[in-house]
Amino acid sequence: MVRFAEFLNPVRERLQTVFAGQNISAPLRFFDSQGFSQEARRTFLWCLWRHGRAPQQSALLAEARRLCDSENTRFTEQALLIEASLVSIERLPGMPIPESVARFTAADYDFFAAPPPHWLFQLNFEEYSFHAYAGVAILKRFPAGIFSWEVSGFPRSWFFRVSLRDALALAARFAGLGGFSPFLFPHMTVDRRSVRFMTLPEVRRAFLRIAWTLAHSPKLKGILANSWLYSTETARVSPHLAFLRALVLDNGGCLCDLGAAPASAGFLAGDARRAELYEQGEYHPRNTMVLWPREAVLSWAASQPRFDNP
Repeated sequence: MVRFAEFLNPVRERLQTVFAGQNISAPLRFFDSQGFSQEARRTFLWCLWRHGRAPQQSALLAEARRLCDSENTRFTEQALLIEASLVSIERLPGMPIPESVARFTAADYDFFAAPPPHWLFQLNFEEYSFHAYAGVAILKRFPAGIFSWEVSGFPRSWFFRVSLRDALALAARFAGLGGFSPFLFPHMTVDRRSVRFMTLPEVRRAFLRIAWTLAHSPKLKGILANSWLYSTETARVSPHLAFLRALVLDNGGCLCDLGAAPASAGFLAGDARRAELYEQGEYHPRNTMVLWPREAVLSWAASQPRFDNP
């Protein structure tokens, strides 16, 4: 039996049914008539995922929406995501991911096929949510619960944002790891829950899923991240999030200050008290780098229940 067939087959059928319909085929025919091929459309999704923009195609997308969409539809964006997902769903069983991550990915593909009206705003190619979904559609981003991961490397420019002491310590760490890439880089997942609480069990499960991929991908060097969530300031004003720092530091990882976090980083959402303190100048969140080496992650994961099937 093909891996994950039980839940992938129904999703594939739904994608194929919607893909064959007039609403989805119309924008694709328009793109073909403009010389915007299927390969170019997948590259467009890659650009949105990687860079958050693809200015050369923006006018073409806007024209397709004018011709094929109403105010309350996103058929153009759906068409791009469904087309890419139908290719990717065939590759999903061969990816080094646990079943739970494959199920999360399939759930996103299901969403592309039939998005509820109140979540249509996420399918706007100008928005971050669509850029994240583009990564899922082309298998560059993998939802693992509260976090989604991508493969990335350490930006050398970060050396100039940390203290001299941290820079020397990082250089030694990377030398021991054998290089600056590849790492698994977690981001907050874009999903369809109206209310989300970050708890230790949920974070632990997400990191276990990431660790599972580490264990099955020998070339990956560990987990690398950059977020205000790991800032000492965040732990001070939101003590319920202090476990994030402890989880890394108590299990062989290190944290380095990368400078002040911009207001657009996300810390103003989800906690009115934190936003109030920031506006009053009493909360100064910092971008904080996480470096959690492979062997340390796997040692932690091996001590956790259900690591074999997170």
